[in-house]
Amino acid sequence: MLDVVAAILTNENNEILITRRAEGKNNAGYFEFPGGRIENGETRREALAREVKEELDVDIAVGEYFGESTYDNDGLGVKLNAFKGKIISGDIKLSVHDEYKWVRKEELKEFKFSPADEKLVNELMEEQ
Repeated sequence: MLDVVAAILTNENNEILITRRAEGKNNAGYFEFPGGRIENGETRREALAREVKEELDVDIAVGEYFGESTYDNDGLGVKLNAFKGKIISGDIKLSVHDEYKWVRKEELKEFKFSPADEKLVNELMEEQ
């Protein structure tokens, strides 16, 4: 099973950052929480900080573990591990995404999310 990470980043208005995959990328047109693969020798937290830096050119503080979502990606089992966090420096610059939005939790259902992120969206909606 492939282990990957995702960041549920919030801002001072308690909005959540979502990003849309660009054309030509896997899951193009779907929104997701930024993140990616864990490289050999990395912890999940280290991988998440690196992936967000690579994808968005910002530094984050990785917070508490939020939960996981498992799914089948064309026969490959994937386990998505999500952590909460905040941007601590930098301005967002997109590389693998073509759009980003800061949205309120109740707005998440208005967007088409990748299958791996749907479970996390549902859990966020239920969170108090």
